[in-house]
Amino acid sequence: MLYRQDATVMTHLLLRRALPSTSRSSSRSGLLTSPIASTVLKCLTMTSVMWYSAASASPSPPPLFQSPLVTVEQVRASLAASSGSGSGSGNARDRSIKFLDSSWHLDKTRDAKKEFLEEHLPGAQFFDIDAISDKSSPFPHMIPTATAFAEAASALGLENKDYIVVYTTQKCFSAARCWWTFRAFGHENVFVLQGGLPAWKAAGGKVEKGAAQVRSSRPPQGLVQQGGNAYLLGKEGFQAKMKPELVYSWQQVLTLVESAKDEKDRIVDARGAPRFNAEVDEPRPGLARGHIPGSVNVPFDKVMVEGDWTRFKPKEEIFEAFRAGGLDLMALPKERKVITTCGSGVTAAALSFAMVLAGREVEAVPVFDASWAGWGQLKGVPIEPPPVDRS
Repeated sequence: MLYRQDATVMTHLLLRRALPSTSRSSSRSGLLTSPIASTVLKCLTMTSVMWYSAASASPSPPPLFQSPLVTVEQVRASLAASSGSGSGSGNARDRSIKFLDSSWHLDKTRDAKKEFLEEHLPGAQFFDIDAISDKSSPFPHMIPTATAFAEAASALGLENKDYIVVYTTQKCFSAARCWWTFRAFGHENVFVLQGGLPAWKAAGGKVEKGAAQVRSSRPPQGLVQQGGNAYLLGKEGFQAKMKPELVYSWQQVLTLVESAKDEKDRIVDARGAPRFNAEVDEPRPGLARGHIPGSVNVPFDKVMVEGDWTRFKPKEEIFEAFRAGGLDLMALPKERKVITTCGSGVTAAALSFAMVLAGREVEAVPVFDASWAGWGQLKGVPIEPPPVDRS
């Protein structure tokens, strides 16, 4: 099947052959600029891209996975079925399953990008949590705009029809943040690989090394804009629409904290107990100690298999972890929200993901995106225990 970028370029080449040399003119970019050529290019470009869309359209396939947490065996079986092979170790390229390595380390002695180059799942792309973020925000790796996210996802070769499987390397907890980001932009077919890269390798799965090869899922902007069809950029590639109910701001959290309601939404903090209880300094300088008033503490590693941040516990143990932290999810009405927070919004997403595994709707477990990196530097917001002057 002709790739949409190839179709657009082909119309340009055909046009150059069809028009006599006297009707051609060139610019520094090498594109056609005469009135006749521009008109024909506009028509042909639009036709080629629309043709590709019609040719590639297909009915929505049935769900591949029943849970947002998938095993290596499930993924390999799906790959084998789509390729007609029984081995299950095939490459995910050119199939509906796309892999994303979303590894991110608070420990800056580790370099997630370098580790990706050393080994990654076949056809995987690297999802950079810091790069795919709102650069205008004073807080770290905040969720970007829908337009910026759509551009970034398209540049990774992603489309809305794709089943996206997110994973991390060993001792890495950031897969749920990537999962939550895609859910926040309306993409439901996104999953976390239980056990991540270590589990894939342990099951005999192949790995690749070096820079990932990728083709954007959008047509080249130059040719499309030259043809006067810039609007097609908003119809091709990955399309994103923010779901604001999944993302909480500090203003929304403050409103909740100051609410006098007896029955109100809850806040759960994923940081470790020493940080939550203001016993140690924050790893980011300039932040106050303590926690948001009324919040309870469920350290993120309590919902994960002991010693392995790539594996989530089963549903019953997730319930127990929240009960131990002071929040009984089974007794909490379904309409009540549980807002998650942490240091900067990464491990908070792990708690949100765990609650979805335990049966709550993703809209009921929003992430406070700025988390303590935001709240801990704001002036005038309430903090427990009250800040102490340590100068």
